[in-house]
Amino acid sequence: MNKRSSKSWKHSAARASWLACLTLCFWAGMVSADAVQGEAITESKLKNLLPDPGMERLTGDIAKDAWSYYSADHYVVDKETVHGGKQSLRLNATDKTKGYGVYSGGPASEGPIDVVEFGAWIKTNPPLGEGNWVRVYAQIYLKGGALVENTAVLKGASADWRFIGARVPLGGKVIDRVLLYLIAENYAGTVWIDDVCLGYGEAPLKKGANLIPDAGCEDVSKWRPYGEGGFIRDDAVMHSGKSSMTLKAGEPLRLYGARCVVKPEGPAVALLVGGWCRSSRTGGRVSLTADVHYKDGSVLPGLAVLFPANEAGWLNQEKELLINPGEIDYIALSAELLYAETGQVWFDDVYLQLLTR
Repeated sequence: MNKRSSKSWKHSAARASWLACLTLCFWAGMVSADAVQGEAITESKLKNLLPDPGMERLTGDIAKDAWSYYSADHYVVDKETVHGGKQSLRLNATDKTKGYGVYSGGPASEGPIDVVEFGAWIKTNPPLGEGNWVRVYAQIYLKGGALVENTAVLKGASADWRFIGARVPLGGKVIDRVLLYLIAENYAGTVWIDDVCLGYGEAPLKKGANLIPDAGCEDVSKWRPYGEGGFIRDDAVMHSGKSSMTLKAGEPLRLYGARCVVKPEGPAVALLVGGWCRSSRTGGRVSLTADVHYKDGSVLPGLAVLFPANEAGWLNQEKELLINPGEIDYIALSAELLYAETGQVWFDDVYLQLLTR
């Protein structure tokens, strides 16, 4: 018997026993799980989380490989028939009454997951006939013990490589682990497997309310001078509402700005900073810049959203800015005209929102 690493779940004798019991219980209908309706996909653009998706490190030694077999026969490394790369995994199905397959695993997620995508490129010889199929089957174990299952099934006669896959909605659940099976059933022949994918799409961050008290620049008394100051309310030029805030370079190569300080409540993983701007300037930089001050005294400065020169009209720019963990004391947001030779800029409809999981 090959010596197996105790550090890897797939090389653990205890886990192999558990997988065998799980497989038997599943086929007997004894595993409690939610079969979530998935959407068929033709490709996945998510980051591939499988340890050896292209079978490039496959050796045929189960103690070394990222893929294991649990079926009637061992897999074979094939360097002649490939979809991509230099080799594929081959199953030799000799008995239609038995199942032939391999499995690998995906890691725990770092945060809530919105969707899981999985799939594989499959080729068969002879082509699949009536009552034959190959399926890619995912068992998604969630934090807390719940199990979600989904299957993509390949049917129909074809001698070419074909992709089968599915997108499974999770609605912001945290993943403990995923087991991905590739199984040929009721089929006698050769099955090649290559370029398998498994990816997690993170749940979108939740947006909080706009923290800027004078987002529309209707009352610029909510803003304070920053640098050389030089800001005023402009009732003739605006993106919306009745006014905007304008900065004018009085002298070249100085910083002219207006700053608004807000005290958020609760934690955040990122900030959404943005607004509308128009400018007429020569050189320099126009930005909305956030400095995050934490209650432990630390500061995360200079989180900037830049605006290009835009004399033709108003331009909206926004950016998600990742921040350090910790309890926030306050955030200072500055509208800046920096180091311009000459020029004037207008800001309107400015926003600063906390992004949370």
